[in-house]
Amino acid sequence: MSTLFQTMAYWGNNLIWYWVGVVLTYAIWLMGVTFIFLIFTKKSGDYNVLVASLSIVSGILLVLGFLWTTFIIIAGMSGL
Repeated sequence: MSTLFQTMAYWGNNLIWYWVGVVLTYAIWLMGVTFIFLIFTKKSGDYNVLVASLSIVSGILLVLGFLWTTFIIIAGMSGL
């Protein structure tokens, strides 16, 4: 499966699909952070430990995805 995605990165004459993936990744990251922020600011009595733990895990995964994408961009632009 990884080989399929690697070949998709070279579709076209330039890196247009690479940058489309970057924009989509950052857009999803921004939406995720917004949703988590809205959950924490929501005034509801239904807020429990499960929701809090899932929000924290989701936040950690969003930050890791953001950092990984940034690393890939920097590595790709530097020629690694």
